[in-house]
Amino acid sequence: MKMGTGYRLIVRSAAAACALLFCTSANASAIADSQADFSGVQGQGGWYYGFYEGTLNPSGFQQFPLYGVFLPNVWSRSANAPGGYWTFMSDIGGHPAGIQGASGRIPVINWSVRRFVFAAGGTVVVSGQLKKANQACGSGVIGHIFVNGAEVWTQTIQGNDLVGVSYSLQFCLPPGSIIDWAIDPRNGEETCDYSVFNATILANNSAPCPGDFTCDGQVDDADFLAFQQAYAILDCADAAMPPDCPADLNNDGFVDDADFVLFVAAYDALICP
Repeated sequence: MKMGTGYRLIVRSAAAACALLFCTSANASAIADSQADFSGVQGQGGWYYGFYEGTLNPSGFQQFPLYGVFLPNVWSRSANAPGGYWTFMSDIGGHPAGIQGASGRIPVINWSVRRFVFAAGGTVVVSGQLKKANQACGSGVIGHIFVNGAEVWTQTIQGNDLVGVSYSLQFCLPPGSIIDWAIDPRNGEETCDYSVFNATILANNSAPCPGDFTCDGQVDDADFLAFQQAYAILDCADAAMPPDCPADLNNDGFVDDADFVLFVAAYDALICP
């Protein structure tokens, strides 16, 4: 559905008003934090905890069945005992399973995985750290980040690397997008593989195209309808508002006229920079 020439003229007038008002948007607002949000409930806050086995990619994701059994406040595949699995996930990171150095555990390759389902979608900055957690030993691990099934980042950490690396990635994500952080035992060797792999997710409304809610590279009528619905609700705290309130372009907790003048400037431009 197109809004028509008349509507475009209204939009251009609003965009000009925005320029006179020197419109700006805040840089970022918090959406999720893997450590602060960690819980014993699968799906709480959009977070899930599990592993890959056999199919070592997002299509093989299985949720951990146990919480607080392997260790307090830890998700796991089994109890912490011979005959079980080394695979577990804590608030700061996780431990994969391998076929070497299993110490009486079942010799199988598991990648320990933290998953976030981004219901609202939008432009985000994803950042965090990968490093060995507490022991300078073993053959190290490989960290992987997947977005909607595609690998977007990977890094190998040596067995003695307690400093590790930081990462920061920007994405425009359609609603319902899935982000996985997976810890790979590297060469199937699991000794001393407990590793920190954390993440924070920030909305980036100062990105070049903040009004592109559908992440298709255009601010068009589909985005207008999404904005219109959020504008009618107004308060980001309202249960009817889409999660994370992506139409709140100035991050003040409301979708109001201030957000409208920011949105119409992008709508008038149509094509994202």
